[in-house]
Amino acid sequence: MVRRITIGVVLAGLAVVWAPNAVAAAPTKTVNAAYAGRNDLSPNDARCSVTFRQVEHDAFTDAALGNGTMILRYCTDLVGGASITAVSSGNFVITLHNRDRIRGTYSGVNTDILSSNYTGTLTATGGTGKWRHASGTLVQNATVVSFVPGVSWQVTGTLVGTITR
Repeated sequence: MVRRITIGVVLAGLAVVWAPNAVAAAPTKTVNAAYAGRNDLSPNDARCSVTFRQVEHDAFTDAALGNGTMILRYCTDLVGGASITAVSSGNFVITLHNRDRIRGTYSGVNTDILSSNYTGTLTATGGTGKWRHASGTLVQNATVVSFVPGVSWQVTGTLVGTITR
């Protein structure tokens, strides 16, 4: 009888050890970040089969993510007739204060290039550290605050959305 109880206790203990761990829900962060930075324009190169390439360097502040930096690298094509639209696609890297990174794809549009406003969508597809499984979407609303024709411009804007790690 003692032998059966002992075997039963051992088997029950092994079942607990070998049972899959309960997976806690990944935390979702609601982002409402303000940012400012510079967008550099470069002539078309091998990475872009369209009009030109842009690299945007920004610093941001957010209650959920803390302070960090964002780099957007994208190709932009100009399309349209009377009102020229800029259509952009590429990627982004957000680096947080602890050096963890969130990576993903970027797509943007400016429906009137004479306007100083443009919008974009950042779709998280992974990262590093706690953010290696990052997913979610941030919407970018940007305003050009100063412009050096053909070279660069200063931008301010917001990133709003949710990111899950």
